[in-house]
Amino acid sequence: MSTNNRKKGSSGRASFNAIDLAIVLLIIICGVGIFFRYDMENKISAGEGDTYEVEFVCEKVRYTTADYLNVGDTLYFSDSLSVFGNIQGTLVNRPSFEEVSYGGKNITAYYPQDTMVDITGNVSVTGTMTENGFLVSGNTYIAPNSVIRVSGKYVDIEIKVLSLKKIEPN
Repeated sequence: MSTNNRKKGSSGRASFNAIDLAIVLLIIICGVGIFFRYDMENKISAGEGDTYEVEFVCEKVRYTTADYLNVGDTLYFSDSLSVFGNIQGTLVNRPSFEEVSYGGKNITAYYPQDTMVDITGNVSVTGTMTENGFLVSGNTYIAPNSVIRVSGKYVDIEIKVLSLKKIEPN
């Protein structure tokens, strides 16, 4: 007599059914989702993405500051030292001004030529447009009217973003 209590015709292995197949597919889908999420996160933090042109103004700075900003210079975020972008085109500096109301009239008073200026220019940046805004260097969102502290090779300045425009590849 056999000591096994198996039914006749059944094997010792469990059968593979639809529930097992569903569990295996869910595990594979989760694995693929995790991979794509971390891949996208790595690309964003590495600064990969689309190239945009950021128009900026640096207001009320010493007139010699423009001498320390040159086309092609790389600008870095002052707080994290990650790359913000490269200066493109030409830099324009104009005398700074103050608008005051005097006797019911608005008066514009310009600073003397060799004192304070406003510097306007463009920076080429690489980042990703997300649902929360434009993300540069994987950790800083920028938008028009945002103020950012940046550092160049010889100067630390505060810039105000005027506009963002996507640069189409040629």
